[in-house]
Formats: sequence, C-alpha cells, structure tokens
Amino acid sequence: MLHMTAGAVRNTMGASELMCWAYLLGERTRPPAAPEPLVLSVEDEIGAWS
Repeated sequence: MLHMTAGAVRNTMGASELMCWAYLLGERTRPPAAPEPLVLSVEDEIGAWS
C-alpha cells in the first residue's frame, strides 16, 4: 500500500491502520535514546574510591 497516492490511502485505510504505519515508520527513523546518567549517593561514591 505504500505505492498508493495520499488520496487513495486516505480513502482505503482506517485511522487505526494509518496510526500503526505512522508509529512503525516513525520508530525506525527516531534516534536511539541517550542512556540515563548514573546517580550515586555520597556513600556510594566514597565506597567506589575506597
């Protein structure tokens, strides 16, 4: 169905199917998320350096 014109897609696909395609194609082009920074307590930092 990706070779269809925008008008043909709008007339033949339902909203849920369009949302599924938008989600799948959007996930493919989205950059990977950055990892969360490591947060240590003061005691953990002291323990890491000991």
